[in-house]
Amino acid sequence: MPMAWAEAGNHILLLEGSPYPNHFMRGDARWGPSLHGQLRRVHPRLHVGAMPPAFPRMLKGGLMGNALRALHRPLDRRRIRRYLRVLGWEPEIVVLMQEPVRYDLLELFPDALRVYYCNDLYGYGHGTANEFREEAECCRRVDVVFTTSDILRRRLLPHNAKTFHIPHAVDLAWWESNRNRHPAEMERIRRPRALFTGALTARIDFALLEEVAGACPHWQFVLIGPYNLAEKEARRLGALGNCHLFGAKPHEEIPGYLALADVLLFPYAGKATAQHCGLPLKFYEYAISGQPILSTDFAQLELPNPDLVHVARSPQQWVDFLTHFERHREQQAVLTRQRRELAERNTYQARIEQQRGILSHLDRASR
Repeated sequence: MPMAWAEAGNHILLLEGSPYPNHFMRGDARWGPSLHGQLRRVHPRLHVGAMPPAFPRMLKGGLMGNALRALHRPLDRRRIRRYLRVLGWEPEIVVLMQEPVRYDLLELFPDALRVYYCNDLYGYGHGTANEFREEAECCRRVDVVFTTSDILRRRLLPHNAKTFHIPHAVDLAWWESNRNRHPAEMERIRRPRALFTGALTARIDFALLEEVAGACPHWQFVLIGPYNLAEKEARRLGALGNCHLFGAKPHEEIPGYLALADVLLFPYAGKATAQHCGLPLKFYEYAISGQPILSTDFAQLELPNPDLVHVARSPQQWVDFLTHFERHREQQAVLTRQRRELAERNTYQARIEQQRGILSHLDRASR
């Protein structure tokens, strides 16, 4: 979304999340820029600033968490002020992405429009009572709340009447410009191919994938994305003859992999907090390819037609779907068209116009 706003003509400063000590132990590349306060330009109108390293447990609330946050707050504020001074900017709109416990940073910008952007509960944590209280306080302190699922909208609406559902989206130019790349490593893998793109973390149901891959040895399972957060599990899966770990790829290469897949996967483990997230970030990137989507029941997917994603709850149900797909590929033709049409109606350009309309009608005098 920040890149889409920049491409629409706005000047954006995106502040990266602070790395924690455990990130340092894993060799996270953010640590150097975080310590030195690196500000880099990634687009003519988009700058990215690294934030100071975080203290453990500072966002968990309680006496200790609040004390650590109070110690960290001056570091954040100095870093933000320095970046704005270098850029010569005075922000007109400030967006707090997903971490409502950091609403104190909004105090830096009393004259700006303040937005809380709630995308899901994976990044938020486990939804403790204290976190929900702070999220409610955050909603009360901002001018408008955007949520990426209607479930979240309904949950946050009591705390702010100006709460709107703004789903994820897809960049059509990204797809059209890159779908014919056809990566050689993907073409070398025999069909049928099942593909997942995204970070391989504890969110992934590795046991499910392992069982399905074992039951369908002629299917090739391709996993694209970093796996340093679940390296042991990912490498055990990669040791299977029909599973392929390709690691992280540049975003512009992903359409080529999607175009060469037969089925796209959402192999997420089911967790209570995930049920709020609605359609995941990559749904529309999958949908624009038209390919069948096979998913666990990790979330309450908000779709006009539930058949656009096949939800299977057990490994055997996954196996049954893959077997049925091979025998009846022609049955996917109508759904393929519907997925593409849905994605074409849900672009970042459409989202920006929707957000722009909401922000332009906010009554500044009521703040």
